[in-house]
Amino acid sequence: MQAVARDGAAEILTLCEKLTTTEHDGPLYSFREAGHVAYPGAEVDARVRGFVDACVAAVGYANGPFHVDLIRGADGALDLLEMGFRLSGMGITELIERTTGRDWGDDALGAHLGERRAPVTAAPRPYTGQATLRHADELAAAESLPSTGGLRVEIQYLRPPTLPADWSAGVPESLRADVTRHAAALARVVIAAPDPTRVTRALETCLTTSAPVPV
Repeated sequence: MQAVARDGAAEILTLCEKLTTTEHDGPLYSFREAGHVAYPGAEVDARVRGFVDACVAAVGYANGPFHVDLIRGADGALDLLEMGFRLSGMGITELIERTTGRDWGDDALGAHLGERRAPVTAAPRPYTGQATLRHADELAAAESLPSTGGLRVEIQYLRPPTLPADWSAGVPESLRADVTRHAAALARVVIAAPDPTRVTRALETCLTTSAPVPV
Protein backbone atom coordinates (compact mmCIF):
# COMPACT_ATOMS: atom_id res chain seq x y z
CA MET A 1 0.00 0.00 0.00
CA GLN A 2 1.15 3.50 -0.86
CA ALA A 3 -0.55 6.02 1.37
CA VAL A 4 -0.59 9.40 3.10
CA ALA A 5 -1.35 10.06 6.78
CA ARG A 6 -3.28 13.18 7.75
CA ASP A 7 -3.74 13.87 11.44
CA GLY A 8 -3.11 10.19 12.15
CA ALA A 9 -5.68 8.94 9.61
CA ALA A 10 -4.45 6.91 6.65
CA GLU A 11 -5.58 7.43 3.07
CA ILE A 12 -4.53 4.58 0.80
CA LEU A 13 -3.70 5.88 -2.67
CA THR A 14 -2.88 2.56 -4.31
CA LEU A 15 -2.40 -1.09 -3.59
CA CYS A 16 0.37 -2.62 -5.70
CA GLU A 17 0.73 -6.34 -6.26
CA LYS A 18 4.41 -7.15 -6.57
CA LEU A 19 5.91 -9.30 -9.31
CA THR A 20 9.12 -11.14 -8.48
CA THR A 21 11.61 -13.13 -10.56
CA THR A 22 14.29 -15.61 -9.60
CA GLU A 23 17.95 -14.91 -10.29
CA HIS A 24 20.90 -17.26 -10.09
CA ASP A 25 24.66 -16.88 -9.95
CA GLY A 26 26.32 -20.28 -10.06
CA PRO A 27 24.81 -22.44 -7.31
CA LEU A 28 23.11 -19.52 -5.57
CA TYR A 29 19.48 -18.54 -6.24
CA SER A 30 17.66 -15.45 -5.09
CA PHE A 31 14.65 -13.39 -6.10
CA ARG A 32 14.18 -9.77 -6.99
CA GLU A 33 11.28 -7.34 -6.99
CA ALA A 34 10.70 -6.85 -10.71
CA GLY A 35 7.42 -5.00 -11.09
CA HIS A 36 4.08 -3.82 -9.73
CA VAL A 37 0.44 -3.79 -10.78
CA ALA A 38 -1.48 -0.89 -9.20
CA TYR A 39 -5.08 -0.80 -8.01
CA PRO A 40 -6.75 2.40 -6.72
CA GLY A 41 -6.98 2.60 -2.95
CA ALA A 42 -10.77 2.69 -3.10
CA GLU A 43 -10.69 -0.99 -4.12
CA VAL A 44 -8.81 -2.12 -1.01
CA ASP A 45 -10.97 -4.38 1.17
CA ALA A 46 -11.92 -3.55 4.76
CA ARG A 47 -9.58 -6.12 6.30
CA VAL A 48 -6.50 -4.70 4.58
CA ARG A 49 -7.62 -1.14 5.31
CA GLY A 50 -7.96 -2.00 8.99
CA PHE A 51 -4.47 -3.55 8.94
CA VAL A 52 -3.00 -0.33 7.52
CA ASP A 53 -4.87 1.77 10.10
CA ALA A 54 -3.45 -0.44 12.86
CA CYS A 55 0.09 0.06 11.52
CA VAL A 56 -0.31 3.85 11.54
CA ALA A 57 -1.75 3.80 15.06
CA ALA A 58 1.00 1.48 16.35
CA VAL A 59 3.80 3.84 15.35
CA GLY A 60 1.92 7.07 16.01
CA TYR A 61 2.51 8.41 12.51
CA ALA A 62 0.61 11.70 12.14
CA ASN A 63 1.34 13.30 8.77
CA GLY A 64 3.24 12.35 5.64
CA PRO A 65 3.83 9.60 3.09
CA PHE A 66 4.28 5.95 3.96
CA HIS A 67 4.06 2.49 2.52
CA VAL A 68 3.11 -0.85 4.04
CA ASP A 69 4.35 -4.13 2.56
CA LEU A 70 2.42 -7.23 3.55
CA ILE A 71 1.68 -10.79 2.51
CA ARG A 72 -1.82 -12.23 2.46
CA GLY A 73 -1.73 -15.97 3.17
CA ALA A 74 -3.96 -18.60 1.60
CA ASP A 75 -6.14 -18.45 4.72
CA GLY A 76 -6.53 -14.67 4.37
CA ALA A 77 -4.19 -13.89 7.27
CA LEU A 78 -2.08 -10.74 6.84
CA ASP A 79 1.62 -10.61 7.76
CA LEU A 80 3.62 -7.39 7.90
CA LEU A 81 6.89 -7.26 5.97
CA GLU A 82 7.83 -3.63 6.49
CA MET A 83 6.54 -0.12 6.90
CA GLY A 84 8.47 2.82 5.45
CA PHE A 85 7.99 6.56 5.88
CA ARG A 86 8.96 7.93 2.48
CA LEU A 87 8.03 7.97 -1.19
CA SER A 88 8.87 4.66 -2.87
CA GLY A 89 11.37 4.31 -5.71
CA MET A 90 11.25 2.21 -8.90
CA GLY A 91 8.82 4.63 -10.58
CA ILE A 92 6.04 3.99 -8.06
CA THR A 93 5.12 7.68 -7.79
CA GLU A 94 4.52 7.79 -11.54
CA LEU A 95 2.47 4.59 -11.32
CA ILE A 96 0.27 6.16 -8.62
CA GLU A 97 -0.36 9.21 -10.79
CA ARG A 98 -1.27 7.08 -13.79
CA THR A 99 -3.67 5.01 -11.67
CA THR A 100 -5.34 7.71 -9.58
CA GLY A 101 -4.43 11.11 -11.04
CA ARG A 102 -2.87 12.00 -7.68
CA ASP A 103 0.72 13.18 -7.14
CA TRP A 104 2.08 11.34 -4.07
CA GLY A 105 4.72 13.99 -3.42
CA ASP A 106 2.20 16.83 -3.55
CA ASP A 107 -0.15 14.85 -1.30
CA ALA A 108 2.64 14.30 1.23
CA LEU A 109 3.50 18.02 1.30
CA GLY A 110 -0.20 18.88 1.54
CA ALA A 111 -0.60 16.60 4.56
CA HIS A 112 2.04 18.62 6.43
CA LEU A 113 0.31 21.86 5.40
CA GLY A 114 -3.07 20.63 6.59
CA GLU A 115 -4.59 20.46 3.10
CA ARG A 116 -7.41 18.06 2.26
CA ARG A 117 -7.74 16.27 -1.07
CA ALA A 118 -10.66 14.64 -2.84
CA PRO A 119 -10.67 10.89 -2.01
CA VAL A 120 -9.33 8.33 -4.46
CA THR A 121 -12.18 6.72 -6.36
CA ALA A 122 -12.43 3.28 -7.90
CA ALA A 123 -11.00 3.80 -11.32
CA PRO A 124 -12.44 5.16 -14.43
CA ARG A 125 -8.75 5.03 -15.40
CA PRO A 126 -7.18 1.85 -16.80
CA TYR A 127 -5.28 -0.36 -14.40
CA THR A 128 -1.56 0.21 -14.81
CA GLY A 129 1.51 -1.88 -14.07
CA GLN A 130 5.22 -1.75 -14.75
CA ALA A 131 8.27 -3.97 -14.72
CA THR A 132 12.00 -3.31 -14.78
CA LEU A 133 13.72 -5.20 -17.59
CA ARG A 134 17.28 -6.34 -16.96
CA HIS A 135 17.74 -8.90 -19.75
CA ALA A 136 17.86 -8.53 -23.52
CA ASP A 137 15.18 -11.19 -24.01
CA GLU A 138 12.88 -9.39 -21.54
CA LEU A 139 13.22 -6.18 -23.55
CA ALA A 140 12.59 -8.04 -26.82
CA ALA A 141 9.44 -9.60 -25.34
CA ALA A 142 8.18 -6.17 -24.23
CA GLU A 143 8.88 -4.67 -27.64
CA SER A 144 6.81 -7.42 -29.27
CA LEU A 145 3.68 -6.74 -27.17
CA PRO A 146 0.89 -5.23 -29.30
CA SER A 147 -0.98 -2.13 -28.14
CA THR A 148 -4.39 -3.47 -29.17
CA GLY A 149 -7.74 -4.37 -27.62
CA GLY A 150 -7.45 -1.77 -24.86
CA LEU A 151 -3.89 -2.84 -23.95
CA ARG A 152 -1.43 0.07 -24.00
CA VAL A 153 2.30 -0.63 -23.91
CA GLU A 154 4.97 2.00 -23.25
CA ILE A 155 8.69 1.27 -23.01
CA GLN A 156 10.94 3.69 -21.15
CA TYR A 157 14.50 2.98 -22.25
CA LEU A 158 17.20 3.39 -19.62
CA ARG A 159 20.88 4.03 -20.08
CA PRO A 160 22.89 1.85 -17.68
CA PRO A 161 26.14 3.43 -16.50
CA THR A 162 29.37 2.14 -17.97
CA LEU A 163 31.39 0.67 -15.13
CA PRO A 164 35.11 -0.15 -15.26
CA ALA A 165 36.14 -3.80 -15.03
CA ASP A 166 37.49 -3.21 -11.52
CA TRP A 167 34.45 -1.24 -10.35
CA SER A 168 34.03 -3.39 -7.24
CA ALA A 169 37.52 -2.65 -5.94
CA GLY A 170 37.17 -0.69 -2.73
CA VAL A 171 33.36 -0.93 -2.74
CA PRO A 172 32.02 -2.43 0.53
CA GLU A 173 30.40 -5.80 -0.07
CA SER A 174 27.17 -4.49 1.47
CA LEU A 175 26.86 -1.97 -1.40
CA ARG A 176 27.78 -4.24 -4.32
CA ALA A 177 24.34 -5.84 -4.41
CA ASP A 178 22.75 -2.41 -4.96
CA VAL A 179 24.99 -1.80 -7.97
CA THR A 180 24.31 -5.16 -9.59
CA ARG A 181 20.59 -4.84 -8.83
CA HIS A 182 20.08 -1.41 -10.39
CA ALA A 183 22.92 -0.70 -12.81
CA ALA A 184 21.97 -3.38 -15.33
CA ALA A 185 18.39 -2.22 -15.99
CA LEU A 186 17.80 -1.81 -19.73
CA ALA A 187 14.26 -0.43 -19.69
CA ARG A 188 10.97 -0.16 -17.84
CA VAL A 189 7.78 -1.38 -19.52
CA VAL A 190 4.52 0.31 -18.49
CA ILE A 191 1.28 -1.46 -19.39
CA ALA A 192 -2.31 -0.26 -18.98
CA ALA A 193 -5.59 -2.09 -19.61
CA PRO A 194 -9.21 -2.04 -18.39
CA ASP A 195 -8.65 -5.46 -16.75
CA PRO A 196 -5.82 -5.81 -14.17
CA THR A 197 -5.44 -9.51 -15.02
CA ARG A 198 -4.42 -8.56 -18.56
CA VAL A 199 -1.83 -6.16 -17.16
CA THR A 200 -0.35 -8.87 -14.94
CA ARG A 201 -0.24 -11.46 -17.71
CA ALA A 202 1.38 -9.06 -20.15
CA LEU A 203 4.08 -8.14 -17.62
CA GLU A 204 4.70 -11.80 -16.79
CA THR A 205 5.34 -12.57 -20.47
CA CYS A 206 8.22 -10.08 -20.36
CA LEU A 207 9.96 -11.38 -17.24
CA THR A 208 12.40 -14.25 -17.44
CA THR A 209 14.93 -16.07 -15.25
CA SER A 210 17.81 -15.86 -17.70
CA ALA A 211 21.28 -14.58 -16.83
CA PRO A 212 21.43 -10.80 -16.28
CA VAL A 213 23.26 -8.47 -18.61
CA PRO A 214 26.83 -8.05 -17.28
CA VAL A 215 27.63 -4.73 -15.61
